Amino acid sequence: MSNHIIRTVYQCNLQILTSVHVGSGEKLVENFDFFPQGSKIHIINSSTMFAAVEKLGADKIMEFTRVVEDGDIAAWLQKQGIRLDNIASHSFNFSEKKTPRKIHAHIRDAFGNPLIPGSSLKGALRTAIIRKLVGTANNYSLLNFEILAIKKRDKWPRPQEADKYFLKKLLGDDPKTNLLRTLTVGDFTFSSQNVSIHEAYVYRMDSPSGSSMTRKKNKRGRLMAPIVVEKLSESFASQGTVSFDEFLPEKNNEKKCFKFKARLSLPWLLDACRSLTRHTIETELQFLEGKAGKPVDGLRGFYTRLSEQIEKLSENEVIIQTAWGSGWRGMTGQLLESDDLTDDLRKKLQLAGKYLSFPFPKSRRLTLVNGTDNPMGWIKLSFIPMEKVKKAERDKQHQQISSQKERQQREAEEERRQEAKAKKLAEWKAMSPEEKDIARLSMPDVLGEEVGAIFNRIDSFSPEKKIEVAIKIKEWRIKKNIWAGQKKVQLKKVRKIKEILNEV
Repeated sequence: MSNHIIRTVYQCNLQILTSVHVGSGEKLVENFDFFPQGSKIHIINSSTMFAAVEKLGADKIMEFTRVVEDGDIAAWLQKQGIRLDNIASHSFNFSEKKTPRKIHAHIRDAFGNPLIPGSSLKGALRTAIIRKLVGTANNYSLLNFEILAIKKRDKWPRPQEADKYFLKKLLGDDPKTNLLRTLTVGDFTFSSQNVSIHEAYVYRMDSPSGSSMTRKKNKRGRLMAPIVVEKLSESFASQGTVSFDEFLPEKNNEKKCFKFKARLSLPWLLDACRSLTRHTIETELQFLEGKAGKPVDGLRGFYTRLSEQIEKLSENEVIIQTAWGSGWRGMTGQLLESDDLTDDLRKKLQLAGKYLSFPFPKSRRLTLVNGTDNPMGWIKLSFIPMEKVKKAERDKQHQQISSQKERQQREAEEERRQEAKAKKLAEWKAMSPEEKDIARLSMPDVLGEEVGAIFNRIDSFSPEKKIEVAIKIKEWRIKKNIWAGQKKVQLKKVRKIKEILNEV
């Protein structure tokens, strides 16, 4: 076993496709937890607010206590010169006309960053895993057996535990033998800028015949207020890790000590997720068939596009639904088909027992995006082996090191050029006029006009410099093919050079 891989780790890239809300369990209350100000809503950091009030002194603290009871905190704070944005943990733009009374807070880490916990994502993957396990003949028979057992019971004290026996047989009798201990999912952290507040609406079938879907109403027949939630917005992304234990399945193969009903791996998990997503799309389109109403066209278009999108995914990608708003089917994977949900079974499981004439579930939680109603919780996952990720990181580091060396070499060469240039400039400034003329004649870019001007000054040079100038001019004229066989004027210049050099 020592030579075996203990765990196979993947980097998982998560992209938000539709609004995602993972509730912290906290409901923020207007004029206490948050304050509206113009088109903004400020979520208040209580510690920061109390610290600001404390600095005002004991009298103001007593006054603040009375203001809290009266419920006009925001106006009082601003009157004291305390800016709402300075005591806010975060703020949102809110374009709706009516300020919400409550906001369902998104879960955050200790630093205030919103996240999708690994437990939430693992829950969605668990749904896909269970559904795939049920797909085998033996396990499906086990499910039918459990349904029959539930139907035979006259009383069921805890309907939420109706699947307890079945899941134990499917996943394992206890945490030690549970198949899901071989799957580990990390948290996915986002930036606070990735979160906004949004209204979610509950639409449901208006009649048992299911001809249309309308906004849910309260007992007085009035439209229910939208549910305002903090949500991760579309197109934002995060990275986490998903890993599969290799040691325990190998041990199970050797000694049959865990009795796992499957060996989880990435290909196995992706297949399970694809199967669940296709089934969800199929059942949702069936549910929408023949229905009318505001959200129906938008939902039908969404699921049609989603069906096309999943066929274009790479082999390491999958789209699934998770978190708040995914509904009963999203949480259970619809292990029970419509024919299995008899009236008697729905009563025992408390599945909308008061609305047995309606199919279950008959409601959907939706958000409005660009004028179109969309379901919530859809995400795309992309998996990359950690070895490949680390290799890419190493290659990137090597490339950065190589680029840095090249940059340093270029900078060093440029520094040497500048030093050489400065040195030449200093030498040039230190030269006499005669030395500058001689040096200029040695330069490859010297012009004929300059050579002519220096020749005209040749008699003013000292005898030694005069000979140096004559040599340089001769070399230049030979190079330009104007030393021999030239016109009369040029011959006079050549003769003078020869005389200086004693070549006549």
